[in-house]
Amino acid sequence: MRALIVHENPTFQTNLSYSLMQQGFHTLTAMDIYSGLAFARRGSLDLLILSEVIEDELAHSVALSAERHSPYVSTIILTKRQDEDVHELYELLPSLYSILGHNMPLELIKTLGVAGLTGANLSVSSNPLALPKPSDQDQPVMDTGIAFHRASERVMELS
Repeated sequence: MRALIVHENPTFQTNLSYSLMQQGFHTLTAMDIYSGLAFARRGSLDLLILSEVIEDELAHSVALSAERHSPYVSTIILTKRQDEDVHELYELLPSLYSILGHNMPLELIKTLGVAGLTGANLSVSSNPLALPKPSDQDQPVMDTGIAFHRASERVMELS
């Protein structure tokens, strides 16, 4: 799995990159829009974590380029927008999976990033809501509705 982090803050990039690498990601980082576009054009991205504004410029072009070259990319955008302004981002960026504020904990960003990937292994031993590991008799999980249903069953079993 490959993740691209486009953010102005090198400390944020390093910490999030390290956290994602622990989950098995190969991470790329960019501090400006042009570097982000170059990485996005290389293709084969699974996850894009992007600050909406970098150096006083909107970074939407990075998300659109990533989606063009990696059609199944999941995008998480970090923004200062609130309330009604948020909805237009979903219309603008079809690959947008989640919108978060800049002050969100890295653990939450990482968790949403992993959860947003199709076919990702979400089994984490410390997570009581984790999907059970498939056995030989289990059918593969094909869509998020089934995954949600199976996770709900798991919660009910633990109750």
